[in-house]
Amino acid sequence: MLFRSVAPLNFLLETVDFKVWEGGLGVALASGYLLWVMRLDKQPLITNAAVGVTGLSAAAVLLVSPPLGLAAYSCCLLLLVRKFKRQRWPAALTIVLVATGAVMTPWTVRNIQVLHRPIFLRDNFGLELELANHPGALESTDEQAEFLHHFEETHPMRPAGKDAMIKAGGEVAYSEKLGAEARAWIGSNPVSFARLAVRHLIEFLFPPRWYWSQFGGNESSRTTGPKMAVHWILSALGIFGIVYGVFRVNYRYLYPAAMTSIPVIPYIFVQPTLRYRYIIFGLLVFLSCDFVVRIAARTTAPANRTLRYGRVRCRLADRAAAKSGGARTKCQATPKDLDVYFAFDALSGDH
Repeated sequence: MLFRSVAPLNFLLETVDFKVWEGGLGVALASGYLLWVMRLDKQPLITNAAVGVTGLSAAAVLLVSPPLGLAAYSCCLLLLVRKFKRQRWPAALTIVLVATGAVMTPWTVRNIQVLHRPIFLRDNFGLELELANHPGALESTDEQAEFLHHFEETHPMRPAGKDAMIKAGGEVAYSEKLGAEARAWIGSNPVSFARLAVRHLIEFLFPPRWYWSQFGGNESSRTTGPKMAVHWILSALGIFGIVYGVFRVNYRYLYPAAMTSIPVIPYIFVQPTLRYRYIIFGLLVFLSCDFVVRIAARTTAPANRTLRYGRVRCRLADRAAAKSGGARTKCQATPKDLDVYFAFDALSGDH
């Protein structure tokens, strides 16, 4: 939080864009949801009421931000598999489905009345799919110029796109038309589609310079370079942090890993922007800092600190073996014992 306060890398997004767009609200809801689920994971027994709150919360995240909602339901599924006996799965799944229906039904009914279609979430996926997947997307040597040209011709936020939408019969019909065109092109050009998907993934994690002036702005080159470097470093360290946390620290890192990685998947198929990337930015900051602190501690902390905790851990293991009538363990302190001292342990419950 201190880093994000003194290094406002997303100043325009946070002060202007999120007065209109949903990214800030989605991140706030997803962060609260992640905290709730990780605390539930520490409970010996999860009640049906808690399952209902989890389902309602996941649905709220889904309604505001579908990519984060996918991650929220993935965390819910992980919690179900980890903490529930199979006999409770049907009841828990039913509660989650009912809670989801309670949140999504009013929105769907509204869309039926206003748009005359049962739109469950949003109606613009076809538009976004076509903006990213068309012949010029790979043929042009100037990616930004091609994006702007196609955006001006296609998106309803621009005059030409608005005229095309009106001629098509409205936003739903227009999005369906563009989606059909995009799917036809993808079906005829699977290799090109795969190349674009890989490019979108790389650019989402490591945004190129032109993203800072993606819609024709005049971003200063003096600020773009440092910002781009920080974004790239955070992505790289965040990925290392996920892998290290899951395999070396605690399985509960699977929850932030899901909330960081799963929202990326839908953006592989559309044109990424910095606004889309924002939904995982905070977790990337946390995971990066956590990873750096843990690695630094493992390489610089005094050996006696490792041994001190390791001896306590070994004594507890020996006591447990004695109570069960087993033999003493061959327990030894290791550098991994240091991991219990750092940031994530307050949530993961290591001690």
